Amino acid sequence: MSQKTIITTAVVIIVCIVITGLVFMIGNPGFLNRESSGNGLFPESEIIPQNTIAVTPVPVGTTFKDGTYTASGRYNSPAGSETITVTVTLQDNVITQARVVGNADHPKSKTYQSLFIQGIGSRVNGRKITEITSLGNVNGSSLTGFGFLAALKSIMDQAL
Repeated sequence: MSQKTIITTAVVIIVCIVITGLVFMIGNPGFLNRESSGNGLFPESEIIPQNTIAVTPVPVGTTFKDGTYTASGRYNSPAGSETITVTVTLQDNVITQARVVGNADHPKSKTYQSLFIQGIGSRVNGRKITEITSLGNVNGSSLTGFGFLAALKSIMDQAL
């Protein structure tokens, strides 16, 4: 086989691969706009968009009482409604320790709650409670943070 034939064959194969990839992306419009959901236990189409929590901005100078506070937070997952229990220790408006207990029954939800629990401390410990207004993806868990924020809102109300 000549060098020209080999190059022509290689170009044809590459063009076929590119066309196949384009056809795949056109047939899956959400493919390019996907946020990483960690380890992919739930397909993107199963993510429930009803999770919203508004953490009302606290007026400048608001002081929270030092102490340890506990609250539950509810959020929606593909497996249904889930809850976590959050315990936060506050000192001078700063979270010195955050602990989370997962309450999920569904195996995939348990996995995501476990991932969240492993990663949340590094995201909130040492930060002012008023700075925690959104979390996004925590250690591969993109939904459990909504439950954390719901619990944190309740904790802020308790600590006023």
